[in-house]
Amino acid sequence: MTSTSQIPNNWVDKGPWPLISTPQAEGHDINSHYSVFIAVDMCHVHNLFIRAMNSIYLQCPYVTKHEDIADLLFYTKTLVITIDAHHDSEEKYLFPDLAAYTKNPKIMAINQAQHASFHGGLEKLGEYCIKTSPADYSYVTFRRMIDAFATQLFKHLNEEIPTILALRQYPSKDLKKIWARTEQHINDVGSFDEMFPLAFGSLLQFFDISTALDALWVALGITINALAIALHTTFAQTANSRAGAVALLNLVALFFLSGQPSISTNWLGVETQANRRAHRWIARISVTEVLIHSCISLISRWKKPGTIRNVSVPAITTLALHQHSPGPDIYRGGLPLDAPRS
Repeated sequence: MTSTSQIPNNWVDKGPWPLISTPQAEGHDINSHYSVFIAVDMCHVHNLFIRAMNSIYLQCPYVTKHEDIADLLFYTKTLVITIDAHHDSEEKYLFPDLAAYTKNPKIMAINQAQHASFHGGLEKLGEYCIKTSPADYSYVTFRRMIDAFATQLFKHLNEEIPTILALRQYPSKDLKKIWARTEQHINDVGSFDEMFPLAFGSLLQFFDISTALDALWVALGITINALAIALHTTFAQTANSRAGAVALLNLVALFFLSGQPSISTNWLGVETQANRRAHRWIARISVTEVLIHSCISLISRWKKPGTIRNVSVPAITTLALHQHSPGPDIYRGGLPLDAPRS
């Protein structure tokens, strides 16, 4: 949108509705039980909804051009559709499957009742977005419609996480099957031109870049590593050796950034969230360098039968260190979603 330069200086992570602290940030080990995995996944999805709704609520007074208003209405309609699909999958699959598995028909009754408390208002907002022309748009009416159901919606988004965590009394492998069935429904009904772009656009700190300073530091790190590998390199074998060596050097930095608290946090006073972001980016760069090193090694030996050996030591070491020293807010898929910043 092009007419939102007067948006208040509020970051959407903080309000008007704050993000939910992830179970990992609260000390739960995601590998300890599948209920924690589900709760973390659920928390990320709920935070996606909160972030999207915050952005809508903050921007709607400042959208004035008709083409921008049309975009805002489409964006909001897509959020409504996405929340509907999420809760539909819960009511069709997750809630009944959990009730049958636990032999407790009321295990998710409170959560299902909460759905009913805000879905009427959510549907009215969706209808407004579909039926209202840009000329008839009023941010006062628009915001009032959100206010009518927001309290109940965000109460539900927060309270569902502890309910999921309480499932750890049941066998982990069975919960995995139940969750897979629920996720499959979302994949089946999701639209590639609406729901999925909304989801990816609203993921928290996509690749940990949320400010210009973050982008500058990442670009500087990538540039230094690229120059260390490519500068004055004329042969692939030289690049291969350098990539492996630079990856090993990065392990030293990862060592100082690893642990809870890390050496850099204790000795240098680096803020914890900044420490974790640096750890993840250096790990990503190192893994890329390891892949370069390994690929060149394999290609160079391709014509020499019997000479392709085990995966290189830098590859094993880098991957092992990255996998076994995560911060509490790292999750699968390489898209870390942090707890709200203080």
